[in-house]
This record gives sequence, C-alpha cells and structure tokens, in this order.
Amino acid sequence: KKDVVVLAAGHHKDRSSYISAYKHFFQCINDEKSNGTKAFTKWPHFFYQLSSVESFWTEDGMYGSPRIPGKDMMSCQPTVPSAVHRQEEREEFGVLVPFIADDVDVKKLGEYHVEHGDCLHWIQPGVPDLYAAQLSDFLITITERTL
Repeated sequence: KKDVVVLAAGHHKDRSSYISAYKHFFQCINDEKSNGTKAFTKWPHFFYQLSSVESFWTEDGMYGSPRIPGKDMMSCQPTVPSAVHRQEEREEFGVLVPFIADDVDVKKLGEYHVEHGDCLHWIQPGVPDLYAAQLSDFLITITERTL
C-alpha cells in the first residue's frame, strides 16, 4: 500500500511560488516515471486539491478586483461568474497530477462563506464537509483502482 499526499496552493501571497514549485515537482515525477526509474515506485501517490472560489462583490469575485458599485462589501456574492484560481491550476498542472474536487460546482457556494467581508474562507458547516466528502470518495475510488 502507498501513502497519499494532497497538495494545494492556497490563495494568498505565496500562491504563485507554490504553483511554480508544485509544477516543477510534478513534472520531475512524471519525467522519472516515463524514464522507468524504479525509485519512484515507492513514493506516495500525489494529488492536487483545486482551490475554492472567492465571492467578493467584484466583477470576477476576486479580492482586489474592481468592486461592483452599490453592493454591501460586508456580504458575499451568492454566485460568481468564474473560478479563476481553479482555471489557473488546471492550466498550470494539466495532466501532471490528478485533481480532487474538480467536479464540485463551487461557483454557487458564495452564500456559505464566513460573511462580514471575508468572502474567501469557509467556517460554516457544509462547504468544508463537501470537500471532505469529495476527498474521501476520491481516495476510496483511487484505492480500489490503483493502490
């Protein structure tokens, strides 16, 4: 049996550094696997958890983007038009690593954010449970197929 490692880049200032490092790491692993290097057969399985969305009252829901006039900045958008970080992660990592939470429609989960101006983090029951269930189902399925 192999261990499972789940990585994520987060949303804050070091995000781009994490994305770059993870991409290099995943590429190295894939290159070694392609070369038939036996050392990597003992490594754990790596997966990447796609980011949640930001639901601020801006055009794209992202913190720091132009605000939508007349909206209460202490509340969050119930839906956002895009999931910018998730799209970036899909583009950067491509087929280098399997994704977790790829089929969770997070664009409609804004109403579950903390509120009071924090439209990025979730502390209410529901959304973290959804991610935990997704991760659990994914790991059970992958274990049955490959581990």
